[in-house]
Amino acid sequence: MRTLVIATIASLGLVGAASAQEMVAKPYINAGVTQHHTSNTDTASITGRFGADFNKNFALEAEGGFGVTNDTVAGVKLKQRGDLGAYAVGKLPVDEKFSLLGRLGYHET
Repeated sequence: MRTLVIATIASLGLVGAASAQEMVAKPYINAGVTQHHTSNTDTASITGRFGADFNKNFALEAEGGFGVTNDTVAGVKLKQRGDLGAYAVGKLPVDEKFSLLGRLGYHET
């Protein structure tokens, strides 16, 4: 009985290892400038994004930024300190070089 239990655990470990190999994430990084514009203010921040594609239709992303410009409204100086977010990303490939995507997540400013 003890041998059967060890053999079963070992085979489950091999199945788990095979599944993990199929789900290899491909990381990516990008950066840019984000403009925050309202009817009263206009500020900008440097934004960085780190993500991982798990397959052609799904990725996860983390995004963060910090303010680089300021604005004054009614004598009060405004500057964005920073922001941070996390997203699940759905992708729909249209052709080899073009995909539609949508992001769903949470962003704190």
